[in-house]
Amino acid sequence: LVAQEFHFDLFVNSKLAFKFMCSPSQLKELVIGFLFSEGFIRDSQEILELCFKKDQCFVGLTSKEK
Repeated sequence: LVAQEFHFDLFVNSKLAFKFMCSPSQLKELVIGFLFSEGFIRDSQEILELCFKKDQCFVGLTSKEK
């Protein structure tokens, strides 16, 4: 088996927040966990949208930006 790597940029409310290098599975869970652990959100209800487009992830939040 060969491990795969996937790179993507995370944009929160249109601003680049982080660059990830990770496995290509469970990306949605990774992003939500990151948002919680870095203090961007306190509740998943604060996420208005979350979408992946090629090597970018766009998240819209109701909460104030960090």
